[in-house]
Amino acid sequence: MPKIDGLTSVRALAALWVVLFHFRYGARADEMPLAFVFKGGASGVALFFILSGFILGYTYHRTFTLPPAGLGAALRQYGLARVARVYPAHLAVLLAFPLLLIPLRLWPALPNDNLQSFLLSAFLLHGWGFTKTVVWNQASWSVSTEAFCYLLFPAVVLLVSRAPRVAAVPLFALATWGLYREQLNVWLYQAAPSLAADRPFVVMTLHYFSLFLFGYSLFLIFDLIGLRLWSAFSSLVIIGALLAALWIAALPPGHEFWLYVAMGALILALAAGSGPVYRIFGVGVLVYLGEISYSLYLTHEAAREITHGIVWRILAPGSPAQAAPLLLELTIALMIAAGCFHLVERPARSAIRAWGNRRRARIVAETLGSEATSGGSSCADLQRTARSTGSPASAMPVCCEGNADIAVKSEMDPLAASSARLLGNRPADMPKAPPDPAPLHPDNEKGQA
Repeated sequence: MPKIDGLTSVRALAALWVVLFHFRYGARADEMPLAFVFKGGASGVALFFILSGFILGYTYHRTFTLPPAGLGAALRQYGLARVARVYPAHLAVLLAFPLLLIPLRLWPALPNDNLQSFLLSAFLLHGWGFTKTVVWNQASWSVSTEAFCYLLFPAVVLLVSRAPRVAAVPLFALATWGLYREQLNVWLYQAAPSLAADRPFVVMTLHYFSLFLFGYSLFLIFDLIGLRLWSAFSSLVIIGALLAALWIAALPPGHEFWLYVAMGALILALAAGSGPVYRIFGVGVLVYLGEISYSLYLTHEAAREITHGIVWRILAPGSPAQAAPLLLELTIALMIAAGCFHLVERPARSAIRAWGNRRRARIVAETLGSEATSGGSSCADLQRTARSTGSPASAMPVCCEGNADIAVKSEMDPLAASSARLLGNRPADMPKAPPDPAPLHPDNEKGQA
């Protein structure tokens, strides 16, 4: 699926919104113009979850409903891609707390930051109700909740795929009704009131899973009707939805449903639109900020403490930077986020996905070699064997016209040369082939929270 830069930029806005919300206290942001923007910044997390549900649907819905190499292979690819997406940066930042921040007294040693909560955080379980408060890297509770959504997402897709395409409509209605009534939490309080009161993260996980489902149902509607918006109307919806979300988020509690509607309208307009406002969201700076938004979200609270514990002491009293504390904190946070992205997040994600592709290539090479040397296997048998291993389409054998020899299609796949040697074909004779329709590729969610 083609990448939608506008949605990557939305992730940048959501992350910056959360950061400004957390940085507003020391900077006295409530006294600044447009203070309502800072006040509602916690709602950026909700935007992350709605966007995540939409993007995962956009990226993986067809992979699960029509898996080219079988459902098992699709699930393995999905799981590896999700781990590569969120885990390396999460683990690196988590380790920085006991190894760097706390020893340097840049972060307080809190009572709940113990070995048990560290292990729960390491396995992304700390946001599932096993802890009563935020622990260690406090912002990462939502990454744990996102992992919960990742775990259930394939089952949701498979359930939806068993019904006709119009199942998108009742799922959309169910998700919006659940958000309006907070129905999952109502049922939880009715079934286990003590659990709901004692373990607030259980309530939060169900709430954000509802938002995730809402985002996925938006994708189903988008896909069902092939939504495309006229340029001028698209611009109006984008501007209107963005302003409405900023305004509603600053209102007293009780208006959250309409906030989520505005966020959904923004996502749909950017996914389906065109025009000048749409193109602004594709500007390189915004897209880059969207790329590093996950690292920014993970590191921003530590960056604030580093700013106050180190940078603030270096600066001369009364310096221009001290006169603009919010700008200084935001600058340091973006620098640390960029470092985390370029040194940890992106290299680790690429390495894990490359390992997955090499592993699949090795498995299919060994399988095809064994089948070919044993003799008696038809072309169809070899093709079925290759598919069962989850090999990319470019590694599939095809029957050469007029005989039963096997040729391997690809100039790009690392399997090509080795499989060709095993099957007695010269690489120079191999025809070109289209790229794999379901590779371990980066997606628009390079996100989430």
